[in-house]
Amino acid sequence: MAVAQVVQIESAHAADIIVDAGCTLRQAITSANSDMGQGSCVSGAGPDTILLPAATLSYADAPYYYDGLSYTVDSALPTITSNITLQGDTGGASAIIRDASSATDFRLLAVESYYSLTISSVTLQNGAADNGAALYGYDATVSISDSSFSGNEAVYQGGAIDVRGGASLTITNSTFSNNNSGDGGAAIYAQDPRFLSIDGSEISYNSAGLGLAATQGGAVSVYGYGYGYGYGGAASVSGTQISNNEALGREAGGLYVYGMSLSLSNVSITQNKAAEGAGIYANDSILDFDSVTITANSASISGGGILAGFDTYLQLSDSTLENNTAAQYGAAIFLSDSNASLGASQLTENNAAISGGALYIAGTAQASLQRMTVAANSAQYGAALFLKGGSSVIDKSSIIENSASVSGGAISHMADSLIVRNSTLSGNIAPARVALDITMGSATIYNSTIYANSATTLNADAAALYASVPVTLNNTVLAGTAGAECAGTAAGTLVNNHNWFADASCDGVAQGNPLLNELADNNAGFPYATLTHAPSLSSPLIGAGNTTYCGVGDFVTDQRGAPRGASQCDIGAVEGGIEGPADTACFVTKAANGNVVTFCL
Repeated sequence: MAVAQVVQIESAHAADIIVDAGCTLRQAITSANSDMGQGSCVSGAGPDTILLPAATLSYADAPYYYDGLSYTVDSALPTITSNITLQGDTGGASAIIRDASSATDFRLLAVESYYSLTISSVTLQNGAADNGAALYGYDATVSISDSSFSGNEAVYQGGAIDVRGGASLTITNSTFSNNNSGDGGAAIYAQDPRFLSIDGSEISYNSAGLGLAATQGGAVSVYGYGYGYGYGGAASVSGTQISNNEALGREAGGLYVYGMSLSLSNVSITQNKAAEGAGIYANDSILDFDSVTITANSASISGGGILAGFDTYLQLSDSTLENNTAAQYGAAIFLSDSNASLGASQLTENNAAISGGALYIAGTAQASLQRMTVAANSAQYGAALFLKGGSSVIDKSSIIENSASVSGGAISHMADSLIVRNSTLSGNIAPARVALDITMGSATIYNSTIYANSATTLNADAAALYASVPVTLNNTVLAGTAGAECAGTAAGTLVNNHNWFADASCDGVAQGNPLLNELADNNAGFPYATLTHAPSLSSPLIGAGNTTYCGVGDFVTDQRGAPRGASQCDIGAVEGGIEGPADTACFVTKAANGNVVTFCL
């Protein structure tokens, strides 16, 4: 008698596995891993998709043991050991959570090395583990979109997600909130990743550094082994908001970066808190930031907006750092033993309690500021810039309306070298050493306008330029100061080349009113838009410059990008006169000896 045999024939292609009463999520993952159906789950070969119901899947136990080379921990769900997609309800109702009543800490999900996991439209909540409380992956490929991670907590790193060992992590249109970690990465921790990308997401109200020995913080912590070592991975964040995160240890409220290349584009980093680097803390990294807004971050020590530490290179363009605070130094940016190129950006209304209201530079740092506006910042010393070490070049920039309560309303210079070119220092306020306080190293100023700065008290140092070391000025105007133009030993140490000094405090000769217009946007179609004082049509500055510093090299254009003539040029930051109130009452002529003489009624 023949006996009929029932043979289950497995699909030879990937399957869509529907989670329902007959196919639990645990069974669905096991089916996808093994290509063998569990319960009523279908199975298939290849990258399966698991379709989650519009419901909350809650787990009170963790029967699955994961050994991920770095950490062993129990998980609510089977470890992913094939290529799987978890697809939630597109209405956002699919959730995987650790039951709040559970007395056991466990992770929700883990991915084995070399496999990939895609999560879409899923909430992962309340995971609790040593590392990666919601999700852990070692040398895996993880992609997350339209999902939410909240209320997860790790003893060490990765409150929500922890990926390591060359893993790749891509996050799109997702939210991370109220996750916690004892050390780095309250929301996301990536150690030595091959690739990390975050786009269109929101990362807020996460706390790192709950551990007693914690130093790293960061809602997002990206940790390499030094740029050029390990996997040499790159990280990018775009179209994302990182806000209201806090490092309770020491470093990085928003982003922590070590030994990596990180690019930011159209990112908002706001209201984060840390002891150092409240917005961003970086060491030994390459940073490329474009169209970034960094506002209202607060550091209890230094670097309210950005702290760029040892061997870091920072490139910043078309960005705004505003209303950041530091209890000590560098409210917008603290730069130490690193290099920075800052361009076409605004550092405004930042406050450091001691030094460097906008920017503090220390150690061997080298900084270049091009087409910058540094305005309305405050500190005791160096309200805009405090230069403690290294060398700095400021070109085509406006440093305006900053306020120091002690000295250095614009710049305090105690570093190796300072070069200022084609720039405007105006409206800065301090009791002494009002615009420039130069006490160490060397300083050279070319084709610049230092005008209408104010000393709030009358004393021997109440001057726009204070210099106790040699300073070279070329084609520069010092005028309009409420106080003297020069003080300290400046009168005896200035190298004076075709400058205009309103009073006799600089070189013993008072040249009088330079007839400058009010601070305004004088761009007039030229490429660089910063506020400047343009000479009036009657100004004696017109045609009075030394052509050695006009029309060649760094002096081809003025602060606005307008061309300077090689055969004739003006003193100050702006080339060419603009009609203003002074033109109605002043007349300019040349004396027999060739000197320009101005008569004002």
